[in-house]
Amino acid sequence: MKIVVDSNILYAEEVFSEYGDLFFYKNKIENRDVLKDADVLLCRSTMKVNKDLLEGTNIKFVATATSGIEHLDIGFLNERKIEFCDAKGSNSNSVAEYVIAALLELSHRYNFELTGKTLGIVGWGCVGKKVEKKAKALGLNVLVNDPPLEDKQVEKDFVPLDDILKCDIITLHVPLNNEGKYKTLDLFNNDKFSKMKKGSIFINTSRGKVVNENDLIDAIKNNVISYAVLDVWQNEPDINIDILKYINIATPHIAGHSLDAKALGTEMILDKFCSFFNFQKRIDVLKLLTEPDIFEEEINGYTNLFEKLRNIIVKIYDINKDDLNFRKIISQSNIKEYFNYLRNNYWPRREFYNTSIKTTNQELKNVFEQIGFNIKL
Repeated sequence: MKIVVDSNILYAEEVFSEYGDLFFYKNKIENRDVLKDADVLLCRSTMKVNKDLLEGTNIKFVATATSGIEHLDIGFLNERKIEFCDAKGSNSNSVAEYVIAALLELSHRYNFELTGKTLGIVGWGCVGKKVEKKAKALGLNVLVNDPPLEDKQVEKDFVPLDDILKCDIITLHVPLNNEGKYKTLDLFNNDKFSKMKKGSIFINTSRGKVVNENDLIDAIKNNVISYAVLDVWQNEPDINIDILKYINIATPHIAGHSLDAKALGTEMILDKFCSFFNFQKRIDVLKLLTEPDIFEEEINGYTNLFEKLRNIIVKIYDINKDDLNFRKIISQSNIKEYFNYLRNNYWPRREFYNTSIKTTNQELKNVFEQIGFNIKL
């Protein structure tokens, strides 16, 4: 068996090499001849998997180690009876932690309270659900909009998008749908921004094209949006760097790039690969993770819970580090190359559960536990 693999899939060599010969590529396949006699393609979102790529090949199984599948031509794969799978939900906790880190950082930088503010979540999938849980632990009121789930009569008090636009904070967690009833392309444009609450916070960690960037800039200039956080961009990796001066926290599509999330993504596609080919799974990918720099925090008394929480999170994930590294793109001669470099060489960020919180205070225990820390009694 010949397996063609994106070299950025964590632990791919360790877990897939026993099943066949591996051929590694980086981001994109420059010469599609390598696929002609291949049986399996393991990719990420940087690879467009369609007829142009797979026509005339022997590919039987395609797996993407990512949550999104916009880069897969599902119609073509179904037509050719090529099995495919994704790692949906693998990075959901990583993205939710990013949102919490961003909110706490904005609160710290600009000296405002989060408690009592209303957070509007657009998209109540794997990420949206986790954001809701963590946000409620911060004392935020939460409203949720998700028309596809509402139409499926999922048990949840969904609200119209117009209600979301009145929230203090809006965070987007939707897939990119270019057309149809649930179209999300340019979902947030002048029409939506004009209805938003003045002085709001806007966060997008979903897909760049969900937001019209020119209209977003206008909304910021008109003080509709006071603080903006973007992790995703139109036309990645060839982004418009002019927008960076309007964004308070800017990062290169790495919200879901924790080491834990990457390992889980590999674990999920390995499970589906073994199931499809009827192979025995011999390795637990998550056990390959290196030991994190675990530390314990003992907290009993405090004056400002959120400042304390922010200081602990900074030790685990300092979002400023990603923001500062990304802004160096302004001085780069090759924007696309630097954007990809930051993503492909991302530092080994670990999720909150690797850190233990020791406290006898029940209120503190509940807050830290809901946000995702390991509680040590």
